[in-house]
Amino acid sequence: MASVETTGPTVDDAIDAALEQLDLDEDQVELEILSEGGGGEPARVRATPRAEAAASLEAELGPTPTNANGEGGEWDDDLATAGREIVEDLLDYMGFPGDVDVLRAGKDNGTPTLVMAVVDGESMGALIGRRGETLQAFQFITQLLVNRRVGHWTRVLLDIEGYRSRRERYLKDTALRAAEKAMRYRESIELDPMIPSERRIVHLTLADHEFVTTHSEGEGDNRRVIVEPTPEYVAKHGGKPERSERPGGGAGRGGGFSRGARGGRGRPGFSNPNASSGSNSGYGRR
Repeated sequence: MASVETTGPTVDDAIDAALEQLDLDEDQVELEILSEGGGGEPARVRATPRAEAAASLEAELGPTPTNANGEGGEWDDDLATAGREIVEDLLDYMGFPGDVDVLRAGKDNGTPTLVMAVVDGESMGALIGRRGETLQAFQFITQLLVNRRVGHWTRVLLDIEGYRSRRERYLKDTALRAAEKAMRYRESIELDPMIPSERRIVHLTLADHEFVTTHSEGEGDNRRVIVEPTPEYVAKHGGKPERSERPGGGAGRGGGFSRGARGGRGRPGFSNPNASSGSNSGYGRR
């Protein structure tokens, strides 16, 4: 995966766009500020996956193995074996033995990709952690070890007992409910803080929505997605409804968002009842 260059109204917005495009966290990339913007010009940054920053290693070891047609193979046995052994060893060292399924090992749109799932383990909730933070760290360590083993940058995606797929479904549902509320109340809906890969899911879910737009606000761990109705939709429907038309109590039940708050200072959302045991959905009360 090559470096990406992104722009935004501010440096933080440009960085956020780069992280969401790469589906990585800030500690997984090297960031270069190309322009801080200003005077009507956008900020511009370049983000490079950390392991790829040492591209000389890949050059020394040669290109990724190819199949008979000279193209990246559909299944890379060496990559699959390396990933399974590394994850199983890490689980044993941490005292959480479990079985590992390799779901994908090969090139995905030209990028070496390894997708694995930990199944049939004990106390897996502890490996997921609050807001999936422990799982994210586990995935990052796995990626570093896989890169070292195979000698080139590889995108590693790790799931534990289906947490990521459940989380993705929940985030998509939350995004759609936030869009409905933004349209109903004709005002911004602020989601709870998320890691870049989760914000990306929300942005993509609503990317083609006719009546709402999304953007991210805040810094670091407090960065979150804002869902707001388009100006055209607000103008067509006469602005915000009267107070008597709104139900009391702030955010919708189980919604993971609040109305009308901006910049990370809004009311907290609600917890996700479908989150994996031992982990927090990322929408818990703060």
